[in-house]
Amino acid sequence: MQQWKSGAHANTYGGNPLCCAAALVTLDLIEREYAANAEKVGAYFMERLRELQVAAPSDREVRGKGLMIGMELVSDRASRNPCKFSCHTVITRAFHEACSCSLVGRVQCASCRR
Repeated sequence: MQQWKSGAHANTYGGNPLCCAAALVTLDLIEREYAANAEKVGAYFMERLRELQVAAPSDREVRGKGLMIGMELVSDRASRNPCKFSCHTVITRAFHEACSCSLVGRVQCASCRR
């Protein structure tokens, strides 16, 4: 060890062979299986959300790719004012169904007062 140059044994940006092998296997799995599955499940999810969009007055827009999906919830479609209550309701329900969601953007519920 006394012969090693500074940084030879470890550093923040270096990779050891085991970590590099694990990363390559992970990338291979993503390319061969996970990306296609995300596309398939995402398409199903988008289809179901668009069905809900027709029935729900607070659902203004659904967009996304794969499992990265965005949904705009408004107090009414005409004013396009965000509905914080609906957003929190969806996020809470998703949490209880083991689905990861987050609240982003301009969220202030002016017209529904919740």
